[in-house]
Amino acid sequence: MSMFKTIQSNPGVITIFHNVHSQLSKSLLTKLQQSAKPYHQQVSSKHQSILSKVLHGNSDSESKSPLEKYTIEQINSGFPTYDQLKLIKSFVNSHPSSKTTFIDVFPKFIDPKVLESLNGANKYNFNISDLKIPDEMEINELLNTDYEKLLKDGWFKPPLVIDWDNSLIANNEFTLDRILKHYSAENHSNGD
Repeated sequence: MSMFKTIQSNPGVITIFHNVHSQLSKSLLTKLQQSAKPYHQQVSSKHQSILSKVLHGNSDSESKSPLEKYTIEQINSGFPTYDQLKLIKSFVNSHPSSKTTFIDVFPKFIDPKVLESLNGANKYNFNISDLKIPDEMEINELLNTDYEKLLKDGWFKPPLVIDWDNSLIANNEFTLDRILKHYSAENHSNGD
């Protein structure tokens, strides 16, 4: 989480470009929602400790729960903007699996000749400079294209999860778990 957000006590934002027709996407969204729950759940007044009642008062209704670990921005049937794509591309350097995620989600953003020159396990052993995001006008055209056509034509293969504060992207359970490690209670208590 960024220092500014921590000082403000605001949770970070994780965006999911969600494909409502994909079971994987539904699974990632559910996992994000479950993991966003606060570190310490508050309980009703009948379960409050004596110290808690003295410090926070005694109420008959549920106490306000603390902020969630992060806020989920769910985008259904949407495509990233040009500025978002530039930022997402910059995240490719943050972790080796981000390279894989990027090219799996945006397969047309790398020259097919580069992919042909790489074999099997080395498929993702390319240079970041090989990734080419279309110019802003082309991205605006894609944004105005029917979502199903974007999927069919291979421009976008969601789900795509973006942790803006930690510069990480995910498109499967393994890469999402890497993101969620940043929001575990252990990391939170250590200030990581």
